[in-house]
Amino acid sequence: MILRVAGLLALLSTLAVPARALPTVINADVETGRALFDAAVTEGGGSLRTQGLRLLRDGAAVFDFDDFTISANNGVGRFVEDDYMDLRAHGHRGALSGWAIGLSVNDPAYAWGLTFSFDHPVNAFGLELGDWATCCYPSGLNIAFDGGATRRVAVATQAGDNPGVAAYGQFTNFVGAFDTSGSFTRVTLYGDGVGDVLVGGGTIRYAMLPTPADDGGDIGPLSVPEPGALQLALLALVALGAMETVSRGAIARQTRRRGSRQRHGPSCR
Repeated sequence: MILRVAGLLALLSTLAVPARALPTVINADVETGRALFDAAVTEGGGSLRTQGLRLLRDGAAVFDFDDFTISANNGVGRFVEDDYMDLRAHGHRGALSGWAIGLSVNDPAYAWGLTFSFDHPVNAFGLELGDWATCCYPSGLNIAFDGGATRRVAVATQAGDNPGVAAYGQFTNFVGAFDTSGSFTRVTLYGDGVGDVLVGGGTIRYAMLPTPADDGGDIGPLSVPEPGALQLALLALVALGAMETVSRGAIARQTRRRGSRQRHGPSCR
C-alpha cells in the first residue's frame, strides 16, 4: 500500500499545473469529489458555500432554501430519500451526506431533471448522487448553466463506471462543474439513461470565483487542481482506507436491494 501511494504521489509531483487552474467538471467518488471541489474553490480564490439537504417534503416539486430553490423541470412531484440505501445510518463509506431528490429518467430525459435557481450569481456547483449507472447504458449525467449549452459530466456503459463502485462498492458519486468565464444563477442537472432511477442532493456546494473581468482577463484555461492540493486530498483519503479493494459481493448486495425497491418514477413511491 505504501509503495503504491508513494508511486502515485511521485507521478503527481511531475505534473506542471498552474496554481490558479481549476477543473471544468468533476466526477468522482463522494469523498474525493468533495475534496477536489473544495480545493479548487480555495485555489481559485472563491468562498465555499454549502447547504445540507434535510427534512424535504416527499412528493413536492419545489424545494426552497436560503440561497436557492430546487425545482422539478416538468413540475411533477418527486420522491425523496432521507438516507440513500441507509448507508449513512450504517456508517458506510461513500454515504450521501444529506437527503436527496429523485431524478428518475424517463423520456424526454431533460424534463425529469432538476433545476437549481440561485438568488445570487455563482460559477461553481457540485452535489452528491445516488444510484447512477446501475442500468440503462449508456447512462449520462448532464449539466447546463442558465439554460445554455449542455455539458456532459460523465457517461457510464457499465456499473464500474460509477466512481463510488470502484472506491467503496456503493453506487454514489459526486459531480461538479465550473465556468469561470462568467457567472450563472441557474443550474440544470439531468440523466439521460432512460429507465435509470437516481437521486441527487446530499450537501449542495457552490461558490463565486473570480472571472476574467475581475482579473483583467488574466485567468487561464481550466484544469485539475495543483498537485499540492490534490496530494493532500489523496493522502487524507488513503489514511482513511479509500484505496482498499472492494469485494464484488458488496456491489451485488446493493444491486439486489435496489431491485427490490421497484421505483421507476416519482409517482411510484
